[in-house]
Amino acid sequence: MEWINAHKSQNKIVLGINIHILLVKKLEGITANDLVQVLAETITILHEYNQQLSFIFLPHYRRKINGFNDDILSKKVIESLPYEVVSSCFKIPFPCLAREIKAIVKNIDCVLIGRMHLGITCLGQGTPIACITYQGKFQGLYQYFNLEPLFIEPKKLFVPNQNELVELVNKLIDQT
Repeated sequence: MEWINAHKSQNKIVLGINIHILLVKKLEGITANDLVQVLAETITILHEYNQQLSFIFLPHYRRKINGFNDDILSKKVIESLPYEVVSSCFKIPFPCLAREIKAIVKNIDCVLIGRMHLGITCLGQGTPIACITYQGKFQGLYQYFNLEPLFIEPKKLFVPNQNELVELVNKLIDQT
């Protein structure tokens, strides 16, 4: 919470980020390293566009799939970022208790999620979300909370010369 409070006191917009390996599991020829690269590029573009952005990584799931879990992917993304962006990043200790996650998401501005349960937690705390979907259930989540859907399918992350993820996150930030 100290990191969040320090950045909020500087009028920073704190964007939570949660990613996981299932986002690429069904995409032929796409690897975890490809996901890391896309996210590092997206975060770099977002930071260049808006210097008031800070990024807090929220690994959520412990189990490894193909050698990766949320924590490992988060670390790899941070390691792939330019120094000037890394200084605006923080990864929460992992694992984290549910009550700690609730307190964190309540105190940040918005979250880019890949996990449904974290999305429910965020919305329950009043924190806006945008989703990288890997199952159809995310549409129902937006309907349940009567919100405009903000989501992108994983395959759209890997379309050359497209910035749909950047556009999605900017829409999310505009809601804060």
